[in-house]
Amino acid sequence: MDFLTTKARRAWAVLMVLGAMSGCSDPAVPLPVEGAPDEFSFYIGGFGSGSTSLEMKDGRVIVWHIPWDYKPGMRIDSLRATPATEDWAAFWTAAETAGVGRWRREYRAEKIVDGVGWSLRLARDGTVIESGGSNAYPDCHGDEHEGFETPEFRAFLEALDSLTGWDFRWRPRTSEDAEGRERTRTTARSASSRFGSGPGRVWTYTLRFITLRIVPPR
Repeated sequence: MDFLTTKARRAWAVLMVLGAMSGCSDPAVPLPVEGAPDEFSFYIGGFGSGSTSLEMKDGRVIVWHIPWDYKPGMRIDSLRATPATEDWAAFWTAAETAGVGRWRREYRAEKIVDGVGWSLRLARDGTVIESGGSNAYPDCHGDEHEGFETPEFRAFLEALDSLTGWDFRWRPRTSEDAEGRERTRTTARSASSRFGSGPGRVWTYTLRFITLRIVPPR
């Protein structure tokens, strides 16, 4: 299946979920309607499943996945994309409808020890949204739901998929799982890395560790 077909399916899935959320109209922090944010980072990962991170630098979005069995020197599956104007507009629409402007700073399922953690930071024109959770997720009103991803949170992941071309629901447990799945993407936007650039290619690189904090490539 080519990228345009995949992207169309993702967009359709987002629209279906967002349509079901049309009643979410509580007051919220206003979100932009177009253009890239000033700051943008997202993380999701958990025990036994590895982690996926996103960070925006110089107008480009960098996504990388750390497998659960990561060891220093291991190659990291990654992608860089430069979203088009219409991609950002679609993202903001999805984020607004999913209620991102109402999401609280923290969501936590107190009785679940292991599982999935996530965090989000969005900043634009002085407005900052920071949210995160441990085995708990927000709905479009900002209310907490423990133990399962809400339709709004899943729609937000789908919006990230459409923005970047990366499947944020795919979190392989080990490096062997990652290598065993085809990671080729055919994309209309440009992807690049410090090793070169070109359309539709996923690049890999080794991340550096500084005081146990993973630092994305520059």
